[in-house]
Amino acid sequence: MRGVRRATTLDGVEYAPNAKFRVVKAGCSLHGMVPIRGGMQGWRVNLEVGDVIECTGFGAGWGSDPGYGVEWTSEQCRAVTASHVEFSHQIGGIWSYRPQPGWLEPL
Repeated sequence: MRGVRRATTLDGVEYAPNAKFRVVKAGCSLHGMVPIRGGMQGWRVNLEVGDVIECTGFGAGWGSDPGYGVEWTSEQCRAVTASHVEFSHQIGGIWSYRPQPGWLEPL
């Protein structure tokens, strides 16, 4: 069972469910999993400067693990029902993924 996603502050930035961020550097993407018949497969979308993405919060891994850090959604993600979506150019250990400072600005 998936855990509850929550807000957290990392590198001085608050990542909370439903918080919106604008992409401020070129060369980044979102990647996650999309359902296919019989399972899941990897998915990726390139982002442009000015694109707005939405934080889904921190935490909620598979089963009883503490989660995989900050996850995201966007119009493109919702269109293909992507899940466990991460931002490229991340830092942090296995349990604290988050965007590198300077790639996104909070709105």
